[in-house]
Amino acid sequence: IYPLLIYFLYVSVSFLWARNPFESLNYIFYLFTGILLFFIITMNVNSIETTKTIFWASLIGGVLTSFLGIYQYFADFNWIPQTARPAATFGNRNFAAQYLIMVIPLSLVSWKVSRNYFSKAISILAFLLMFFYLLVTRTRGAWLGTVGGFFLSALFLISTRKLIRVKKPIKGKRVLPVSYTHLT
Repeated sequence: IYPLLIYFLYVSVSFLWARNPFESLNYIFYLFTGILLFFIITMNVNSIETTKTIFWASLIGGVLTSFLGIYQYFADFNWIPQTARPAATFGNRNFAAQYLIMVIPLSLVSWKVSRNYFSKAISILAFLLMFFYLLVTRTRGAWLGTVGGFFLSALFLISTRKLIRVKKPIKGKRVLPVSYTHLT
């Protein structure tokens, strides 16, 4: 928590020497809302079932976005306004790729954590579909971000391996702040 607050204070103080103060205020506002969302989520979500619900909702959103984006790429589907195809509903393929960067590592975490074969199969299919759509967006920065997300997800899985295999429900204080860094 302290590194997050120190970073926010540093960015806020940098407003004083910013070349464009209005643009820096806009960025500070976005950063503040992201930090606020992080704290609201980590303070209110304290069960593993709620975490699974949020993971699956994110995966479903990623799969639907990927279906639409792949359809836009291969078909001439221009009903949704967009500046760079295939953007699904995001308006620009870079924004769609940013969302996929967040959701693709969650599909791998879901695959690793799932206990039944159906959930594992759905997670792998979601991963493959979203990864294919990420390749179709042709955004190299997103590809690099996905590699970073894979690395952070691997660290998460390694650090919580013993916590995930516990039979009784886990209070969210140790696992949830780490897992929600992908969502904020």
